[in-house]
Amino acid sequence: MMQRCKLQAFEAARKCLEEVDTKSLDYAKILMNIGVIHAETGRYPVALESYELAKELFVGLKRLKSKNGARLLGNIAVAKSKTAMDSNPNWEEVVSAFTTALQMFQQQGLMRSKEGVRLLIQAGQAKEETGNFADALEDYKAARATLEEAGAIGSKMGIEVLEKMSDVQFELDDLEGAEANLVMAVEKTDAKGFLDSLEGAKILQKLGDLQTELNGYQEALTSYRSAREILEDRNELKGFAAACLLANMATLEADAAGDSCDSCDSLKLFEEAKKLFQEAEALDTEEGADLLVNLAAQCLKTGEVDSALQHLHEAREIFQSNLLEDSLAGVKFWMNLGSALMQKGIQNESIESVESEASPDLNQAQEAFQAARRVLEAAKAEDTLLAVELSALTAQAHIKAENFAAALLESEQTKTLIQTQPRLGESDAAAQVFYNLGLCYAEREDFDQALSSLEASVGSLSTQGPLSSALAAEICGAWADVYFEAGEASKAVETYDMACQAADAANDIDMEEVALLYTKRGLALAEAGDLEEALKDHEQARSLAEEHSFLQSSLGADILVNMGIAKANGQLLEEAVADFEAALQVLEETEMLDTEMGARVFQDLSIAQKQLGDMEGAQESEANARQILDLCEDTEPDG
Repeated sequence: MMQRCKLQAFEAARKCLEEVDTKSLDYAKILMNIGVIHAETGRYPVALESYELAKELFVGLKRLKSKNGARLLGNIAVAKSKTAMDSNPNWEEVVSAFTTALQMFQQQGLMRSKEGVRLLIQAGQAKEETGNFADALEDYKAARATLEEAGAIGSKMGIEVLEKMSDVQFELDDLEGAEANLVMAVEKTDAKGFLDSLEGAKILQKLGDLQTELNGYQEALTSYRSAREILEDRNELKGFAAACLLANMATLEADAAGDSCDSCDSLKLFEEAKKLFQEAEALDTEEGADLLVNLAAQCLKTGEVDSALQHLHEAREIFQSNLLEDSLAGVKFWMNLGSALMQKGIQNESIESVESEASPDLNQAQEAFQAARRVLEAAKAEDTLLAVELSALTAQAHIKAENFAAALLESEQTKTLIQTQPRLGESDAAAQVFYNLGLCYAEREDFDQALSSLEASVGSLSTQGPLSSALAAEICGAWADVYFEAGEASKAVETYDMACQAADAANDIDMEEVALLYTKRGLALAEAGDLEEALKDHEQARSLAEEHSFLQSSLGADILVNMGIAKANGQLLEEAVADFEAALQVLEETEMLDTEMGARVFQDLSIAQKQLGDMEGAQESEANARQILDLCEDTEPDG
C-alpha cells in the first residue's frame, strides 16, 4: 500500500514537471525513483525502462559521473540481471552493465558503502551465470574485505558473502577454502543466535555436503544431524531439500555402520528419505534414482538381495526416462546391479549345484559390470577410484565363477593403474584388487606372488588407519591361509593374530567368520607345535558357535573335527572321540553325513579309537567311511 502511494506521488510530480521541463535533473531523479519503486515491487522490466530514460537525461546533463549517476548505473545493472532471470538471458550484457557501474562506484568513492558491497555481490552472481567463477570470487573477496574492515563480517550480508565465496570455491575445486568459509558462515550465524533456524539448517546441510566431498564423514554426519534436528523441531522436514538431506545422511550412516546391526537403522533412514522424495514428487529425479541405488546397496549389506533388485529395477526406469543410464551417474547403478546379480548367483548355486556353466546371474552380473565400464570409457574416467572399484567387483565375479584367469588379468591391469597413481592405493577398492590378485595366485599355488599381493592389500588398508574392519580381518585371514599352505606355520600364526585383532575391533563382522579365524589359528598353532594354545583357540571357536547358534552347521562340524584332531595329537583321546562323534551328529542332522567330509570324520574317529584300544569301534568307523566313499563314487557324474 505504501509503495503504491509513493508511486502515485512520484507519478504526480512527473506530470507536473512534464508541463514545465522534461530535461531537468529533477525530472531525471523522479524517473529514477519511479524505477526504484517498480523494482521494489518486482516489476523489473518497467523499472528498467524508467532507469534508461533517466540515464539519457543524466548523460545529456553531464551528470552521469556523480554519486546519483553511479547509483543509477547500479540500478540498471541489477534490473538487467533480474530481467535476465525471467527471460532469454544475455548475461554478458548484464556483466558489462555491472562492470560499468562498479567503475563509477569506484570513481565516486562508493565502494566502501553498503550499496557498494551489495553491488559487488550482485556482480559476482552475474559472473557465476556466465561460468566465470574466478572473477566472481574476486568480487566476493572485495566485498568481504570491505565488511571485515567495517567489522561487519558477522552481519547478514557478511554471512551471505561467506556462503557465496564457498560456492564459487567449490566450483573452482578449492574444497578446503570452500569449507573454511562455510564453517565461518556457520560460526557467525550461530554467534548471532540465528543458527537454530531454517536458514541455519540450510547452511549446515551445505556444510555437510562439502565435508562429504572432503571425506570428513564424521564431521558431515554431525552437520547433517544438526540440520535435521532443526527441521524436525519446526515441523519442516519435508520437500526436496529435506529428502536429499536424509538421503545423504543415510549413505554416511550406512558407511559408518558397515554390516553391523546399526545398518538396519540406516535402512530405515533410506526408507524415510524415499518417502520424502515421493511426497515431494521428486523420486523420478537423478537424486531420487541415486537414493534408490544407495538403498539397494544397503539391502545388499543386510543380505536382502531381492529387495535390492527391486529398488534397482525402479531406479533403472528413472535413469532410462532421464537418459542417465549412460552417464557417470549411471555407473553406480550398473555396479550395484552387478553386485546384486552376483550375490543372487551365489545364493542360487548354494541351493542347487551348477555343474559345468556359471550361473546365469553371474553372467548377467558381468554384463552389468561391462555396461559400467563402457560408460567410464566414454567419459574418459578409466583412471578414477570408481574405475578401481569396478575392476574389483568384476574380478570378484570372475572368481565366484571360478574363472581365475580372467580375474587375474583384470586385477593385474588395475594393479598397474594403482602403481602409476599412488593416491588410488589408499582405498578399500585397491585393497580388494590386491586381495583378488592374492586369491588368484593362491589358486595357482604361486605362493610368493600370493603373499606379496595380500601384503599389498593389507598395506592399502593400513594407509587408512588401524585394521579394524571385517574386510581387514578377511584379508589378513587369507594372507595367513597362504602362509599355512606354504608350510610357514609360525608366519601363519602371526598373521592370524592380525586377523583376529582386526575382527575383535570390527563392528561389522559375522561371528561365523570370527570362529573360523580361531579354528584356523588353532590349526596353525598345532602345526607350530603349540598344542596348548591351539586347544584354547578351538575351544573359543566352539564357544562362539554355541553362543551364536551355528554349531549345527558345516562350520560347526569343522570346528568340532579340528578340535578333535588337536586333542588326539595331545593324547586327549577320549575327548577327541567325543568331539568326532559330536561332529558326526551335526553332519547327520544337517544331511551332510553321506559326503566326503563325513567319511573323513569317520576315518579320524577310527584312528582315535584304535589308539584307545577300541578295535571294534575302530573297525565299525572304518567300515562307515568306506561305505560313504563308495556311495560318493557311485553318485559322481560320468565324464
